[in-house]
Order: sequence, then C-alpha cells, then structure tokens
Amino acid sequence: MAKKIFLTVVLTSIAMMVGTDISHAAPEKTVEPLPTSAIEREIASFSPELPEDTLGNVEDGEEIFNEIKYSENPWLDIERLSDRDAYSLLAYVNTLPTPQGKVRYPGEGSDFFMALNEKIACVRQVGALNCSKANALAQKAQRDADYRFPGRMHNGGPGDAFRHCWWSASMTTDISESVAKIVGDNHEKYVSKDSYSPEDREMDLFNNAQGRWAAVASNFKWQEAVELCDSWTNNGILRVNNP
Repeated sequence: MAKKIFLTVVLTSIAMMVGTDISHAAPEKTVEPLPTSAIEREIASFSPELPEDTLGNVEDGEEIFNEIKYSENPWLDIERLSDRDAYSLLAYVNTLPTPQGKVRYPGEGSDFFMALNEKIACVRQVGALNCSKANALAQKAQRDADYRFPGRMHNGGPGDAFRHCWWSASMTTDISESVAKIVGDNHEKYVSKDSYSPEDREMDLFNNAQGRWAAVASNFKWQEAVELCDSWTNNGILRVNNP
C-alpha cells in the first residue's frame, strides 16, 4: 500500500512538473521584418535606367528575333548568343511596342511570363537555368496569390504585395539571395512604363526586399518564408499602395 501511495505521489509530481514546464514554455520566436530604413536605402540606390544598346544592331536583332520567335526553350537560345547578338536582339526588342515585346513562347505558362527584353537581361546576368526557375516560380507566386487574395489582386493591392514577397522569398530559398535580387530588380526595370508609376516600383522593390529577408530569417525554409509573407501582408508590414 505504501509503495502505491509513493508511486502515486511521484507520478503526480512529474505530471505537475511537466504541466508547469509547458505552461511556462517560451513562445515561438517572432521574426521581425527588415527595417524600413534599410530598404529605403536600397530603393534609393536602385537605377531604373536601361543599359544603352550601343553594341547592338537593330537589323541583326530583328533577324535573330524571327529565328527564335517560336522557340521551345528561349532561355537556352538566348544563352547561346554572342554578346553582340544578344545586344542586337535587345536593341530590336526595345523598338517594339510593349505588347509585341512580351512574346509568349510555346513552353511557357499562361499566368506570367517575362518580357523578351527582361529575358535577355536575366540570362546574360544569371544564366538560362536560373532564369527558367525564376520564371516558373513567378507563375506559382501568381497562382498562390490568386488563391489567398481573391478579388484583391489589382495593381498595388494586397495580392500584388504578397505575390512579390512570395516570388522573392522562393527565389531566395530555391536559387540564392543574390539571384533573387538581380531578377527582381530586372523585373522592375523592364516592366511597362505605360501602366507603372515610380510609386508602384518602390512598393514592389520594398516587398521584394522583405521577401528575400523572410527566406533568410526563416533559415531558408520555404513554407515558413511564404507564411511570413502572408502574415506581413495581412498585418500591414508589406507596402500596399491601393488597398
């Protein structure tokens, strides 16, 4: 009988200790967003100016454009070009109206695709494989944003903010932080200026930076980074110009 009483006391004490430990357990660490001041400095150093195509020849570029117009893999076709041919293609593409410049290739999805001049700049800077991955992630970002923010995907809205954060976070976890910044910056340089204001650009650059930070702060765990983007969209941390 004494043994039973002793055992009961011991078990009760253990249970109380466990309960006490659990009740006083430290809360999960809150990931703080990147300070606004740091991002503002980055935005201030951003140059939207496109490189001059002094090495290119528009006529040669048109010929190259027609050769790869229906390519199954434009990334590799662009990567194979010499520097002169790449600049010529860019010189020609920059003479086209924006709708024509955004050529959709057979292998690309319907949700998002880079303008051809953006493709050329991307491939020349980070390579065909990384650009192809980045483009695929952009499509996934669009679909997830559509799912999470239905009816709020307008330019400058919450869905738009989340999409940029998601895309930059995913490029950081799946490729690298440096590639994510290069690709994200290129996208802001080559986007159509007809429907895009300096305020739009600053919003996107801000949310891109928070996306890269979300990946770094979550130790490159993709799901955690994406959920940070979702949380930061809903609690007003990401920048939104048109709620």
